[in-house]
Amino acid sequence: MTHFGAICPTQFTGHLNTMLPLAQELKRRGHRVTFIGIVGYEAKVLAAGLEYL
Repeated sequence: MTHFGAICPTQFTGHLNTMLPLAQELKRRGHRVTFIGIVGYEAKVLAAGLEYL
C-alpha cells in the first residue's frame, strides 16, 4: 500500500472535482490518500471518504 499526498493549491472547485475520483479509485485499490492544505474543501474531501490534513 502506497500513501499518496494530493495537493490542490487552488480554490477552484474544478480542480478538486477532477482529483476526487482519482483519489477514490486509488483508495479502492488499497492505497492511502491524503489531501493536503486545501482551504475550504475539508468537508468535501472527508465526505468522499478520504483523509484531510
